[in-house]
Amino acid sequence: MNKDKKAIADSWYKKAIKYYEQAKELAPDQSDQWGYPLYASYYNSGNMAKAKQYEKYSK
Repeated sequence: MNKDKKAIADSWYKKAIKYYEQAKELAPDQSDQWGYPLYASYYNSGNMAKAKQYEKYSK
């Protein structure tokens, strides 16, 4: 990936994280809706500390 494409992808991951975190707050018992997307978004954006928190949903 070149720098420009990474910057574009990161901006989309930030948006996704924002909305999936909201979904988690609104429906904490529905992890099937927000668990894996949060894991994938944090992982793909390079935030491994946060990805680790959601790793259990990656399976």
